[in-house]
Amino acid sequence: MSALLRRLGAWAITLWAVHLATFFLLRAARGGPFDEARSLPPEVEAQLRADFHLDEPLIQQYLRALGGALRGDFGPSLRYRDVRVTEILADALPVSIGLGLGALMIALLLGIPAGLAAASSRRGLGDSLVRAGSTLLLSVPNFVIAGIVIGWFSFGLGWFPPAGGVGWRAFVLPCLCLGLPTAAQLARLARSAALEVLDGEGPRAAQARGLSPSRVRSRHILKPALAPLLAFLGPTSAALLTGSLVIEQVFALPGLGAHFVQAALNRDYTLAVGITVTYTALLGLLTLLADWAMSRVDPRVEALSG
Repeated sequence: MSALLRRLGAWAITLWAVHLATFFLLRAARGGPFDEARSLPPEVEAQLRADFHLDEPLIQQYLRALGGALRGDFGPSLRYRDVRVTEILADALPVSIGLGLGALMIALLLGIPAGLAAASSRRGLGDSLVRAGSTLLLSVPNFVIAGIVIGWFSFGLGWFPPAGGVGWRAFVLPCLCLGLPTAAQLARLARSAALEVLDGEGPRAAQARGLSPSRVRSRHILKPALAPLLAFLGPTSAALLTGSLVIEQVFALPGLGAHFVQAALNRDYTLAVGITVTYTALLGLLTLLADWAMSRVDPRVEALSG
């Protein structure tokens, strides 16, 4: 329990540090939220700055923002009038989480079996295909994969909408584009981890006893190989669940990534801080979850509850 409390304390300090750095870095950048409204009379712009407390000293602005963040309120958006940041997050987060979960499922279903199969047929045809395929997927940018799948599945076969659709069909292609590179990384990690296990005595003894390759993989290879995969899946899951900037823009999905780009371009301070802190919170929680899962799989890893 003490280890868990220490990790949670470190997570809380990280959240505060990210909030602090994001707040002051955004204020230090050139430009402001009302730069586009240059035709406004000075008194109108001054009133707008007063409404959003931007006329206060910077330290006072930060203390106000920190107090709101501790209550789970990042304040009103500077771009979207009469809309609070928490409302935007509540609308965008489910979109990004749906996209991330779909991509994670594709990555797990394709990557881990492919990596284990490649390790089982070391230096064989299957191993060569998995290595070549994973290298190709990791080398091609997301937007190129998106263009290929849109041209094939949308314009060629007409199975899925190219962008801006509704329902589950609108998520198939973006999940595929986001999940394939992660599947390639998982395949490489699973292959390397499985090869290390295969060189041990357990799998060799099992093969000598006549166990089938599938039972050898499930009993003697999969569980020991899970530890490095779980370490990788912690931060990767957070990245997937908070969406991809490129994929959300290509497929016109109103997720966190699309809002973050607009917040940065429009100098929407409160929205940019809210999205950054949300991402950091998810990253920390999923990393903690991955560490806990590793402690259950590999006894050499210190349990969080220890």
